[in-house]
Amino acid sequence: MHILKRAFQLLRPEIADFFRFIDVSERHPFSGTGSLVKFAEGLAKIDVQNRTVFVLDNDEGLSAFRKIQALALPINMRVTVLPSLKEFGLFPTTGLGGAALADINGRAASIECYLDLHVGGLPAPLVQWTNYKDTGTYQGASKRGALQQGVL
Repeated sequence: MHILKRAFQLLRPEIADFFRFIDVSERHPFSGTGSLVKFAEGLAKIDVQNRTVFVLDNDEGLSAFRKIQALALPINMRVTVLPSLKEFGLFPTTGLGGAALADINGRAASIECYLDLHVGGLPAPLVQWTNYKDTGTYQGASKRGALQQGVL
């Protein structure tokens, strides 16, 4: 939410105030991708009239994207997932097997990965493989040096 809001302020300030954002990561009863699916379903059922876009990370958000897409969303609601990028095909990772280059598309490409990851003086980008999923793959978490240090 913070990244999208700031991007509008920087890149399209003339329309930035047209958008309202719900931060589902803090102080919100619908945190996590599973709850976001329920939130989307609830908004659709109560016939919210505002134009609504659900933007999901290209990690475990991909599963939520598919579930929301399967809902009967009204014409004023859309869901999208951040795109898979060629640059994420060989991305620095670390996990049980040690350091390696891996494809993080669909597994660990959070919105922070789409920022300029080569800012001087900050740690190199890295994905730490964390959770083993029932799909037989690991879910990753990005180490966000630039974001943690307040660089946007």
